[in-house]
Amino acid sequence: MSALNEDYWFPWYPVHFQRDTLHLSLAEDAAYRRLIDAYMLQGQPLPDDDRALCRLVGCDFDEWMAIAKNVRAMFKTGEDGKLHKTKCDNLLNEQQKLSGGRSRAGKKGANIRWNKKKTKNGKSYGKSITEPEQTDGNANGKAMASDATKQNNTIQDKDSPQPPKGARSSVDEFDRWYAVYPLHKGRDAALKAFVKARKRASLNDLVAGAERYRDDPSRKPDYTAHPASWLNAGRWLDDSGGSPGLSDDTALVDSRTRQLIKAGVPAEEIGRMDLRAMPEPEFAALVASKRRPPDLLTRAAE
Repeated sequence: MSALNEDYWFPWYPVHFQRDTLHLSLAEDAAYRRLIDAYMLQGQPLPDDDRALCRLVGCDFDEWMAIAKNVRAMFKTGEDGKLHKTKCDNLLNEQQKLSGGRSRAGKKGANIRWNKKKTKNGKSYGKSITEPEQTDGNANGKAMASDATKQNNTIQDKDSPQPPKGARSSVDEFDRWYAVYPLHKGRDAALKAFVKARKRASLNDLVAGAERYRDDPSRKPDYTAHPASWLNAGRWLDDSGGSPGLSDDTALVDSRTRQLIKAGVPAEEIGRMDLRAMPEPEFAALVASKRRPPDLLTRAAE
């Protein structure tokens, strides 16, 4: 399960969290919280790999290795070789059960709607093959079925909305591109950027560009561009005769992306920024506004 909805949320127990993390430093506490969020957003346990965990936290590899021991101790390695958290697993199981119940209710409502009589101008002109003839004996039964239909229609309309026309194909294309791209982070922002990029390039061009970037020997895994930033910067044109100066612009976008990540700006927000065209004074002011003052960090650590 993966949380694609921007309104996704999960229960949070601050008293429990504070009780379990008082021994952690400020950096360890922040990294642990980010890993909990990643656990729930991805809907699965975390990989037992320091470089993967480093990317999820959004810090440099050396910074991660300095805090990795205490943060890793907050999880347990399962039989599947992944890092587990009992509270997270329990919450995900409850969400899965709730989702399954809504799905069954939606299917039931759909079946009832398909079996309703077709009407025209308020008069019946056809009967469902499963509907019995109207008699006094089954009149009450039909009334009860009508009430059930209304109730299930409400459940279906509320909990199982149908995607807009063309949305499914866009998601399918995005999944194909996303599977090739070397970094899976900020999926919601990446999907929005992909839809915009598809208006400028074919799916084959986007996939081919992602493959070139993935296989580029000069690409450093710790500094892989976020998917949304890569798409917004038009980087599928890299190494394919793109506009002059594209390499310099790409380096600029990567550098600014790393600065914003260190300042604590969420990946989804970074993906919406035009880092290539933003003037340097405006970018410097943006970073300064997002970064917490050192004295606040010192007081929080104390």
